[in-house]
Amino acid sequence: MLSRTRAIVLHLAHHKDNADILHLYTKDFGRVNMMIYGVGGRKNMLTKAVLAPLNIIGVDSHFDRAEAIQRVNAQAIDLIYSNAQTDIKRNAQIIFMAEMLYRLLRHPLADPQLFDILEQRIRELGNANQNWHLSLLVELMMSLGITPQLDAKATMLNMYTGELSRSTSHDIDHFEPEETEVLQQLLSGSEVSLSRTARQTMLRKICRYYEIQIDGFVTPRSLEILQEVFD
Repeated sequence: MLSRTRAIVLHLAHHKDNADILHLYTKDFGRVNMMIYGVGGRKNMLTKAVLAPLNIIGVDSHFDRAEAIQRVNAQAIDLIYSNAQTDIKRNAQIIFMAEMLYRLLRHPLADPQLFDILEQRIRELGNANQNWHLSLLVELMMSLGITPQLDAKATMLNMYTGELSRSTSHDIDHFEPEETEVLQQLLSGSEVSLSRTARQTMLRKICRYYEIQIDGFVTPRSLEILQEVFD
């Protein structure tokens, strides 16, 4: 049966000849990988720009959960929202967050609420501040079930247990008390003022927390590019 779903573009990779593999996070089917034909062809208006990271698209397909890679023609896809940015810092945020989502959202399980959160945050990016990616990563912890214990006075946060403590060995990955307070503020949606150095440190530590909490997760190399751009 033909189904239509909204999807967030995570990654587009060339496969062979006129075929590409499109990695999506969809509202109705969760993570979906599609073999798509004819992108950029002379008779097709669907271009790679339409399938840029974090664009929101509509897809018509016969989704088969038994298939690891769905097959779809380019004509079955249309653009709903383009996240194209001329600002180099915004583009760096887009590339980084698309890679993070590509590595974190791996399961073909629908989570419409998470999709709606991501779509709303993507649409806000044009007017967002420099902490956009930080606040989204902290908010994403709730949906992935790895939210640390943040309901007490800010103290050191152990990345392995996700629990607060008055002190911890400096050999153990942790958030310092002031960093734990920033996590609390981001999670509550409060505005946070951070220096460039503090922002970089927080981002590295949040990525490290994901590495510890999510099996197989590795921080993307685009983290280095993002930090260089913001320098």
